[in-house]
Amino acid sequence: MIKNIVVMMAVVFFISCNGQKNAEFIGRAYGVFDLNKITFKENPDHLLSKVEKYYQLPTEKTVDGKLLAYKIYRILPEYVTEGMFSFKNIKLKKRKIVDFYVDPSKQLKEVEFSAYLTEKEYRDLLGGRKEFKDITPENVRKFNNNKYEILQSTDHGRQVETTFYILKSKDEGEPGTDYFLRVSVKSITF
Repeated sequence: MIKNIVVMMAVVFFISCNGQKNAEFIGRAYGVFDLNKITFKENPDHLLSKVEKYYQLPTEKTVDGKLLAYKIYRILPEYVTEGMFSFKNIKLKKRKIVDFYVDPSKQLKEVEFSAYLTEKEYRDLLGGRKEFKDITPENVRKFNNNKYEILQSTDHGRQVETTFYILKSKDEGEPGTDYFLRVSVKSITF
């Protein structure tokens, strides 16, 4: 009987441990914040409250003159430290910009960031591309000489859509970084 109780408690414990969760706050003292594990239940003001300096970008207007539906919270680049953020196998370098999109009801809706990747980091990140669908419009592909692609994955369980905007930034043998990557992680709950 005791053995059964111990086994049941262990099962419950392992089921509830869905990998390591992010810290309650973003900041050097709180460890690495994995942008891939964002739940969109975080309160942006609380999440960023321990960061030395962050700000809201001024509200902009769309082409037709309407105000954007989101406010963008951004940590000043000089306060983004090495390893403050990660995404899957990528550790974001210091001074990288991470944008947090917040709707009028103060709900976090989207996170965006950019990174430069080596060929190996790029291959490791995509891991065979099984979960990603290539949504690159043909005219964009042709205009960029097949060096630009847009890949998208939807996790219906977490209600999250991840989009990679990838530019192959150099040809083989050229100096510099192999890929420029812009990542958008978005809540698809309404």
